[in-house]
Amino acid sequence: MGGLLTADLARAEHPALQALPPVTHIASEVWTGLTHADGTGMAWDLLREVFNGVTEIQPHSMPYTRSVGLVLQGRQHAWIGSYLNEEPQALYPHWPFDADRLGALALRSKAITSLQALTGQRVGSLHGYRMDQYLPVLMRYQEFPRTTGVLNMLLRDRLDAYIDGMAEVGEILATAKPESAAQLQVHEVAQVPLYVAFADTQEGHALRDYYDQRMAQLYAEGVIKQVYQRWDWPYAPFVKVVPQGD
Repeated sequence: MGGLLTADLARAEHPALQALPPVTHIASEVWTGLTHADGTGMAWDLLREVFNGVTEIQPHSMPYTRSVGLVLQGRQHAWIGSYLNEEPQALYPHWPFDADRLGALALRSKAITSLQALTGQRVGSLHGYRMDQYLPVLMRYQEFPRTTGVLNMLLRDRLDAYIDGMAEVGEILATAKPESAAQLQVHEVAQVPLYVAFADTQEGHALRDYYDQRMAQLYAEGVIKQVYQRWDWPYAPFVKVVPQGD
């Protein structure tokens, strides 16, 4: 209740903030260390810092494609983890909040240790991720509704590589039996900036603009780095994708 009263007072004192909703509903898939279902995680903490005192952040955990759909329908204010301009109907800020460290899980014998090594290969990822649009190599790309079966496809040479965040591919590898795990390896192959994508509504515009303003401020003050350190989250990728001139 105290947070809502503080937000109401802030909007009363600053007319430009009156377009912000008192509660901001943000959807995200559950990602380890980033967006836990209980509302903890680096991204949730960062967004609370960004909107502290002006709107209450209400996390909603759900599959990625559903989070995107609800925002495009105007039923959520934003979703976490979008690539830039992934959805033309959404609003994108100037500032990313992180960089997606993409890892390739593959047989050691395939020697897929770089982005270029994916050229011409049979590459898979989760449904809705559309990695082929963001990795600048020509792949034989396909998507899967779930990760079940990915290990078998790799081990039986029905798939050359599986692409996802480094943490996610590491979790898949951890489920393999020791004799199978010994045949596999994970290599980081790319870093792609990640964004909070906002609904194309009046509130979405206000939230996007305020987000950019605050991210610039928090970056200059070192607060973003502190949030990263709190979660032992790699800060180097963020530094690499900071907008030019900021």
